[in-house]
Amino acid sequence: MEIIDRHLLRVGDDVVFGHGVTTVSHAIVKRENGDMVLITRHTRIGSRAFLGAHARIGPGVKIPEACIVPYDAEYRFSYTEQSS
Repeated sequence: MEIIDRHLLRVGDDVVFGHGVTTVSHAIVKRENGDMVLITRHTRIGSRAFLGAHARIGPGVKIPEACIVPYDAEYRFSYTEQSS
């Protein structure tokens, strides 16, 4: 697995990470005026969650307790309202 931005990741108890899971807590977003801006958001994974192999969890995503994330899933957060 790969954890990017470890200091922005919050993980509950008894979480299972499948093979090749990636978590990241930052993104570079283009504003309407063309400017690029760095967005950072905590990524949260609730207790007893199961993240399937090769899942990709992006910044600002909150995985609820006891949730099952499917194999090869990609969970993203919308940055539209934050990038203005």
